[in-house]
Amino acid sequence: MKSLEFFNRCLNKIAFLYLRQKSRRQLLSMESHTLRDIGVSYEDAMHEGSLPFWKAGIHDPQPCSNESAKPEQRESEPGSRSSIAVS
Repeated sequence: MKSLEFFNRCLNKIAFLYLRQKSRRQLLSMESHTLRDIGVSYEDAMHEGSLPFWKAGIHDPQPCSNESAKPEQRESEPGSRSSIAVS
């Protein structure tokens, strides 16, 4: 089971890095008026687009721990069903 979880995490990371690189290539191909429409300066787009795929950029989401990514499982009272709280 652990090897399956590891494989799944690796695939997710590869997909994330692929999408990051694809987005950066798209930024490099946009014209300045299009960049203005989405609220990105030409300089920021060129900087972000020139970063290698393994480096996080200014607007990349911060990685979250597994605890905050999953709903918290609460222990239920005896005789009642367990509930899941979303944090």
